[in-house]
Amino acid sequence: KHDLPIGSGTEGEAYALAVSGGSVYAAGSYNDGGNNKPCYWLNGAKQDLPIASGTSGVALALAVSGGSVHVAGNYWDGGSNLKPCYWLDGARQDLDIPSGTGGEASALAVVSR
Repeated sequence: KHDLPIGSGTEGEAYALAVSGGSVYAAGSYNDGGNNKPCYWLNGAKQDLPIASGTSGVALALAVSGGSVHVAGNYWDGGSNLKPCYWLDGARQDLDIPSGTGGEASALAVVSR
């Protein structure tokens, strides 16, 4: 068993795991005392993933390819909608959905060419 650091007095969850080049990656979220924050851990070191300030989110899927870390998940848009997104090496990209709706990205695949 390997506990992942999340901070004192908080709770968290890991949803996805990948191993690449001898490194272990896990994706999930932790609660910062008010909001769930999406993150991934690389060999036990937490890496926060950016979302809109004051909102909650979660990382649900993870893949590592060619040294790049791909993470899929979602965050609340500050209103009532869940926004699906992915992060590539920590940079968030929102996925297009119809206006006024919500969604989540819960899986991903990376194809090397």
